[in-house]
Amino acid sequence: LLSMVMVVVMVETMSSMMATGDIVGKKVDAKMLRNGLNTCGIATTICGFFNLFPYAAFAQNVGLIGLTGVRSRFVVSVSGIILILMGVFSRMAALVVLIPKPILGGAGIVMFGMVAVSGIRTLGQVNYRNNNNGMVVALTLGLGMMPVLVPNLFTQFPPMVQLFLHSGITIGTLTAIVANLTLNGSVPFRVNHETPVPDPAPPSSAARNMAVRTVRMWLLLRKVQKERQPEEAQEG
Repeated sequence: LLSMVMVVVMVETMSSMMATGDIVGKKVDAKMLRNGLNTCGIATTICGFFNLFPYAAFAQNVGLIGLTGVRSRFVVSVSGIILILMGVFSRMAALVVLIPKPILGGAGIVMFGMVAVSGIRTLGQVNYRNNNNGMVVALTLGLGMMPVLVPNLFTQFPPMVQLFLHSGITIGTLTAIVANLTLNGSVPFRVNHETPVPDPAPPSSAARNMAVRTVRMWLLLRKVQKERQPEEAQEG
């Protein structure tokens, strides 16, 4: 059961890492993704010893990086230490409560907007030609928004099923995986919207020599015509 939850958590972690790399202008390769997922798994294992919830990436931090422009890992480490101290000492956590809600709401709107912009930018880099990526994105967005648009849609399902279906991230992730494997990953379901055009063959050496001779002959004729024009003018 927890393995299915971790699949969703890791998909969210990968998307946050790729969005962060896009904001800071650094390409995220397979090694970085692997190290990030390993860190996520180790953190989740440690949480299990303390009877805590699994570790998950906080996607709002992606918007916070784009909003403030602060990209230093030192700042992130110090912020983590501050959060740990706030969890241990309730007096420090009480300071957060003093922040006015309009300020939190305004910052939240901008942060969530930055996350949405980063996602739109990532989708804009997807190749939608000669494949069914457009259908995959449409199904993922449509089904992923169902729990938000219709909150009571899964109330008649068993509690164990509701645990997975109440989140749009879970439905969207499963839909994206299944749709991509069905529409793009299996040969019988692939659809080629355009017939691939083979690359033209490079010209042979004989054709190149013929072209060079033709150009030289044309230049020679032009030179002869220019030399004859003054002579014809004098005779006239």
